[in-house]
Amino acid sequence: MISVLIKPSIQTVKVYYPPNNEYERYARSIGLISIYTLMCISRKYRLYYNRDLNIFVNLKLNDKKYHSDYYAFALPVLSEIHIGLPEIKKLKEDVKKENLENHVSHVYAVVHEIIHVIFPFRDTKKGEVWAIFLGKSITEILYSRFGRNLWPDAYDYRSTDVGLVNTLLNNNFELRSAMRSFEEVTRSRKRLKSFVKKNLESYYANRIVFPDETKFLNKRKYKLIIIRRFLL
Repeated sequence: MISVLIKPSIQTVKVYYPPNNEYERYARSIGLISIYTLMCISRKYRLYYNRDLNIFVNLKLNDKKYHSDYYAFALPVLSEIHIGLPEIKKLKEDVKKENLENHVSHVYAVVHEIIHVIFPFRDTKKGEVWAIFLGKSITEILYSRFGRNLWPDAYDYRSTDVGLVNTLLNNNFELRSAMRSFEEVTRSRKRLKSFVKKNLESYYANRIVFPDETKFLNKRKYKLIIIRRFLL
């Protein structure tokens, strides 16, 4: 079973991205968001991820499989996250839509999927709420530390990405109640450790094995960025 309780000495994120130099800035940004998310979780909650995190950045070009120009999904068993991005022109245009109705979340979306990899839940509904709860908190921390420039096309992800989450919470009483219960859990180190251990054991003992969509990926077709940070 993957542990988030035993502290590793080094945290590593590997970002695979298309051999297109224009996407290197986005791949590096996604890698930094990822490593800082892992470090936030370790420092704030004293929970640690014991494996290398692998992120694949793919170009979403006329792909009928997904209905949106963007996609992101996590494969916890493989320690992988897959992120689909559109053409550079659209990436630059979309961050200008800082009104909540049309906004696309970039920073929060990466943080959210990392949480799904680190903390997989057999109860997917419960896992989604946990990812929203931690994702909102960590996105706010990242903004206070790095400001608008964490994403290559700088934008105010505190008001937009977190704003979308707040709108969701305001419109959903059940979600707000679940978030409050998670707040109670995180106030006690002992309760948090027990909560995480219980959910991990349940997931890995009874996990549903999905078809491995990534085993046919040819990593030689990707460029690679490796980001490492020592955990003091």
